[in-house]
Amino acid sequence: MAEYTGGSVVSYYVDGVNGNNTNNGTSPGTAWKTIQYGFDKIADSTLGDGDELRIMATKVYHIGAPLTSTWSSKEVVITGATSANTALVDGTVVEINGNTADMDGKTMCHSSVATNDHTIFANLYFNAADNAQCCFHDSVTNTHLSRFINCRFSSAKEDGVRIDSSNYYRWYNCRFDNNAGIGCYQSGSQFGIAYKCLYDNNGGDGLKIATSAIVIDCVSFGNSADGIASSCSGVDVVNCVLDSNFNNGHEIAGGGRAVGIGNIYSNNGSGGAAGSGIVVGSNAETALFNCQFHNNDTTWGYTTGTDHLSLYNCVTGGSDPGFLQPYGPTFDFTPSSTFSGIGNGMPTPFTWFGSTADDIGLNKWKSSESISVF
Repeated sequence: MAEYTGGSVVSYYVDGVNGNNTNNGTSPGTAWKTIQYGFDKIADSTLGDGDELRIMATKVYHIGAPLTSTWSSKEVVITGATSANTALVDGTVVEINGNTADMDGKTMCHSSVATNDHTIFANLYFNAADNAQCCFHDSVTNTHLSRFINCRFSSAKEDGVRIDSSNYYRWYNCRFDNNAGIGCYQSGSQFGIAYKCLYDNNGGDGLKIATSAIVIDCVSFGNSADGIASSCSGVDVVNCVLDSNFNNGHEIAGGGRAVGIGNIYSNNGSGGAAGSGIVVGSNAETALFNCQFHNNDTTWGYTTGTDHLSLYNCVTGGSDPGFLQPYGPTFDFTPSSTFSGIGNGMPTPFTWFGSTADDIGLNKWKSSESISVF
């Protein structure tokens, strides 16, 4: 695999086995020892805008204290890399593990002093191991354009990720799973984007959003509360699958606004209080285009007579999506060839898998494809 970086980009390395914090960090052979030391070198401006911190997959990194990010507005990339002497970034995911006595009930990675503005985190697995309280927590106001790519947040005692105050976050190809609370809770975010993410088997909601967000090509499956819960001024949910959640596929709290396009709401309400494909709260205004409801406890629910739910070209009671393997480890949400959502949608102006039809769901119609994370 060839890899190229611009002439002004400096790569720094962390090697948990062979590294030493007295090294200069600028090559795999002179790597630093600990992730926190690498974070500290971002904060003291050893790493500048455009530089990168590569965490080598030499072992599982068992942390004994919360990782703290105390820099402000640093355009750096923090990413997992291979353990080879070249330490390539090729999608290798590095595990950071919170199963140590010192981490009991604490957050694995905490931003509470400055902001992670413009920072990119990639190829990292935050495993709380049923010990740490939270995988990632941001309690600072006005973090802008922080991005997580191909990361996983798993097995926290409470929420997998919690974003407080007014913040702006993007999540791409991430997984939030098996947390005792909510998978990802953007409790104070001003805006968020989730693209091709998986929220599964959490003890609360899969995704909970307090303000505006766009959720595209995501799956929320098998959560013990709602697949998505939103109370924001505007959330768009597009080409998503909301399946087998204990309560509702999507619950929209009073005063919320939502648009849904091409979503599958299936098998929700296995015993929850509401148990609907979608629930619209008091004074909430929601419009759904090209969506399908199948085998929910009830198709939709309302809070009061002031709710507004409009459906356009939607299918209620259509055929079973017949997902190929909606359980782990594959999580293959390819619908069966007999699914009534195939070809049912607004036409697109370009060819997608050889067709201009906007199928309901994830547009995954080939069994060779899956949305599996890691």
